[in-house]
Amino acid sequence: MDSEKRILNVTLEGHKAGRQAGFTPPLSNSQHKCAFTLAEVLVTLGIIGVVAAITLSALFQKYQAKVILTQLNKSYAELQTVVNRISNDYGENILNIVTPLENSEVKELFMKYYDGAVDCKERECYNSKGIIYYTYTGSLVFDNQNTNTNYYFGKDQFLTKEGRLISFGGTNIYGRMVTVDLNGPFKKPNAWGRDTFTFLITDKQISPCGGKTMCSNIYNYNCNKTENGKFSGIGCTYYALTKPDFLYHKYYYENYMPGEL
Repeated sequence: MDSEKRILNVTLEGHKAGRQAGFTPPLSNSQHKCAFTLAEVLVTLGIIGVVAAITLSALFQKYQAKVILTQLNKSYAELQTVVNRISNDYGENILNIVTPLENSEVKELFMKYYDGAVDCKERECYNSKGIIYYTYTGSLVFDNQNTNTNYYFGKDQFLTKEGRLISFGGTNIYGRMVTVDLNGPFKKPNAWGRDTFTFLITDKQISPCGGKTMCSNIYNYNCNKTENGKFSGIGCTYYALTKPDFLYHKYYYENYMPGEL
């Protein structure tokens, strides 16, 4: 035992003397550690950053689509409730009530049933701010420089207290049009089939445009990337409500056939 202590003391003294002389003893195998070069670290961080950016972008787009769908369902339910209340208050079929009225009169009628609604006639609440509305395929619906209004996206509008824009368009043989910008004019994309959707007031209810609810002529109410008419996207409401991931994929329903359910 004494001999082992003497050997240990000699070894420690040797290491001490070596360090004082500026000599560092070699590391044992257990002391060796793996290390990355700076270039390897930077490349790894770059890859992680790219993957994270792609993943976060996809997650954010899905989140946005989910928010829009929630708002669309809520707006649809609100409109149906208002239609029911108007019919009950006036004791008559809703279509018979609104058909003889001008768009401005229909707007005034509906505004009474939205608490805190703000009139936006002639688009005056956003017209001076350079806000532009688009069709589903990217054409202009109208812009702030254009005095002409898309027939189905009229200038008689109001803002709800939640910020939604409700617009009243023309009447055709199918009924009366109501268009809703779910997040209002101050948030993009301001496009039919993206955040702006049109409904049809029929005999006793309000129906989403699209499917078998034809709100425009057969060439323009389609909802796919090949339809470039100025009413392109007016028929997207039905598909946004019924087709999974429609709002997530830009042109989800490319093989649309008129009247298909």
